[in-house]
Amino acid sequence: MKDPTRIPPLLSLVQDLWEALPDLEFADVLRMLDSAGVQQLDDEAAAVRLTKLCAEYPRRLDGRPAVAHVDRWAISVDAQQVAVRGVHGNQAQPVVWEYDRIVNVQVGAPLHIVDTSGQHRRFGVVQRIQPLDVDKLRLEALPELHRDGIGDRHYLVQLGDGGMLSIGRRLSAFAAYRRHTTRESLAWSQVRQRGEVIEVRLRDGGGARSFEPVVHVYRVA
Repeated sequence: MKDPTRIPPLLSLVQDLWEALPDLEFADVLRMLDSAGVQQLDDEAAAVRLTKLCAEYPRRLDGRPAVAHVDRWAISVDAQQVAVRGVHGNQAQPVVWEYDRIVNVQVGAPLHIVDTSGQHRRFGVVQRIQPLDVDKLRLEALPELHRDGIGDRHYLVQLGDGGMLSIGRRLSAFAAYRRHTTRESLAWSQVRQRGEVIEVRLRDGGGARSFEPVVHVYRVA
């Protein structure tokens, strides 16, 4: 008889994967495992494959930089910082802050983080968590970006005057004033950093814009 103690760890991996993707029916999970080739593997190899799938679709933050999707917010987290930006038509200015501890960031539960001032930051229910292929959110500099090749990557550039650039398939320039902020949407083709200046080349012969001074650059997706 095979060792029955091997069964609970395997089922636990399946449970973790399913809890990371709670909108799936059980039949969908089985089809996902079949597509990953799990049915052709022995138990030991299946555990390795399931572990990789759970890393691609984490149920909770595991110490790696990741993005938690909450309603109309995308919340990027690394070991020290949190970057919050609006998605799906949410045009709020992105913000970046340092945190003291994570109370809860788990799919299917409300996101709850305590910042370094002791303030409890609560958001809605986490819908999914997406790992980031970076060591930390803050970068040394902004890489040269081309609109046609940016894919799903997203960057934030914090400016010395309190403004912020949000750069993805769309580019939004936020300017901060004493009583309000403004948002300008730019159709861009290329973005590059030269020292403390961000140069934006506009599409369709629209010329160029520059923003300065650069304080920090973040990769948030």
